[in-house]
Amino acid sequence: TAEELEREKTVYQPMGAPADPKVAVRWNMYHDYAQATGLLRAMAKAHPERARLRSLGKSYGGREMWVLTVTNFASGDDRDKPAFWAQGAIHANEIQATEAVLYSAWYLLEMYGRNEHLTRLVDERTFYFLPMMSPDSRDAHF
Repeated sequence: TAEELEREKTVYQPMGAPADPKVAVRWNMYHDYAQATGLLRAMAKAHPERARLRSLGKSYGGREMWVLTVTNFASGDDRDKPAFWAQGAIHANEIQATEAVLYSAWYLLEMYGRNEHLTRLVDERTFYFLPMMSPDSRDAHF
């Protein structure tokens, strides 16, 4: 029937990460500086109404220290909302922290509108994500 055909086209929505994200990414690997930068840019481009990417400045080695701001900019300025800061890669051997920060930003953006609680968080709060505080040491460690 037409109803069964339409149902087969519907993407199954798991409880965790979305099955049809705007930004497809593999989480079964570690991302070096270039890959993480590409992912941050992709998130900001795919979600311009809720993600902005900017640099805090350059590291000693000349790499940008990226911060991704996640909030619903239509519901107010990011600086006027209660905020949460997450950072990773303070030291070279802390490679998992970068992945946790990247995934957290990605998850909030991809689950917006799919999960009522997360949508409300992004509408009413601001999240600042700095995946690599020390991008030079991360690449050297890799």
